[in-house]
Amino acid sequence: MNSNPDKETKTEIFSQFIIYSLFAVITTIINLGGQVLFTNILLLDYVLGAIIALAIGYTIKFFLDCFITFKSQRKDEVDIRKHYLVYMMTAVIFYLLNLVIQIYICTPIVESLISDPLWVTLLSAGSAVAVVFLIKFPFDKYIIFKLLPEKMVK
Repeated sequence: MNSNPDKETKTEIFSQFIIYSLFAVITTIINLGGQVLFTNILLLDYVLGAIIALAIGYTIKFFLDCFITFKSQRKDEVDIRKHYLVYMMTAVIFYLLNLVIQIYICTPIVESLISDPLWVTLLSAGSAVAVVFLIKFPFDKYIIFKLLPEKMVK
């Protein structure tokens, strides 16, 4: 049994990781569905539709993580608007990191192994997402939803 109530067990961290992963899949589906809705049905510009869909996906992910995944780390005194803005800024940085890894690292590696453009895109995008995801979980857990709220108490 855990003698320190503030110290999480590996099981608790793994459970958070599973929930975090599930919410990431759900919000990715929402993001992709939003892109289809905005660009193919509402006929918005592709970039504008992608930005709106991404913002909706990240917003949903923030609230799911804040109130479900990392709820034990939540502090009621924290201004949720400031917390959300910091989260969104870091989410954009991680999105850009994902693009850089996909374009400049994963794509050249996959292209050296496979010539089919569809598989190159799928494998390089999937690889980049996996790498960034493994960085983003601990960043969100220990900085965005733990350290940052401790610094942002009203």
